[in-house]
Amino acid sequence: VEAGAATAAAALAGMAQVGAAMVFYERDELTEAATQAAEGVERCRRLAYVPPLVTGLITLARIRLAEGDRAGALAAIAEAGTAMPEVGDRRVPLGARRAELALATGDVATAAGWVRERGLAADDQPLYPHDPAYFVLARVMIAEGDPAAAVRMLERWRALAEAQGRVAHVLAT
Repeated sequence: VEAGAATAAAALAGMAQVGAAMVFYERDELTEAATQAAEGVERCRRLAYVPPLVTGLITLARIRLAEGDRAGALAAIAEAGTAMPEVGDRRVPLGARRAELALATGDVATAAGWVRERGLAADDQPLYPHDPAYFVLARVMIAEGDPAAAVRMLERWRALAEAQGRVAHVLAT
């Protein structure tokens, strides 16, 4: 029983390490972010619940890209896709994160295709759970040369976030 409890505790600690990696990434402390993300991902592999592993892999992809490791970033996001297919848990918007990575690596066509496949449009009604997808749409619009339309759309999404008290989303827009 003790060995099982220790394994479970280590796996759960992986979730905390993924969270710490996200903070270090946001603070641009990439070395520590990479360490925490890699260790957290390894520990999260022991969990039966997949979203923390996928979140860790997405975080690792972002860190690797920031470090200039495009291949490593693509490998991490690909592994996330195998761990949890696109139709998986909506709390981890893997498709949007994959499209963000495509944009960050200069692949506007892939991100634009993802947006088109989902039928996203700038005049859609803002709805909180869909923020990540519409942030990708805004970035695609900017990359395709229509920043004014992106700003108009994001203003509507920002107003919704403010009305709902979601400060982090207001800052993100």
